[in-house]
Amino acid sequence: MLASDLAGLQRLARYDAWANRHLADALRDEHHTPIRLLAHAAESELVWLRRIEGTQPSSRTADFWPDLNADDCRTLVEQAAEALGHFVDVLGAEQLQQHAVYRNSKGVEYRTPIADVLTHILLHSHYHRGQAAAALRALDVDPPWTDFIAFARKEG
Repeated sequence: MLASDLAGLQRLARYDAWANRHLADALRDEHHTPIRLLAHAAESELVWLRRIEGTQPSSRTADFWPDLNADDCRTLVEQAAEALGHFVDVLGAEQLQQHAVYRNSKGVEYRTPIADVLTHILLHSHYHRGQAAAALRALDVDPPWTDFIAFARKEG
């Protein structure tokens, strides 16, 4: 999948939503670190989408590390999944190379192709799901299987 492949990005967004929901469903309030990691991934997805849409051009006020319980984390994951899914579903292939103009959390302005931002969103979430899975294992909890191949088999 190339960053400019809209169908591929849409499929990976569906995988991201499935994997985040699957992980969120396994979390309990006592899983503080995994909740924090998944909440960070979900909140970051929403911030990045607001950056693309121009509704949050500066990230200085964003809370990238919300302190949530398991239910609130599931709610945030659902919001991010719905927002990202809707965004990529209505996105046109020609828009992938348009630039998102935003300022990062240090105030530095960037212009980044939307395809690259979306690729970053998906890889960033994948990274933090792995950290959350490791944190669950450290608590002697078997994390859910969120590998892409499990999603691909389920999706058919």
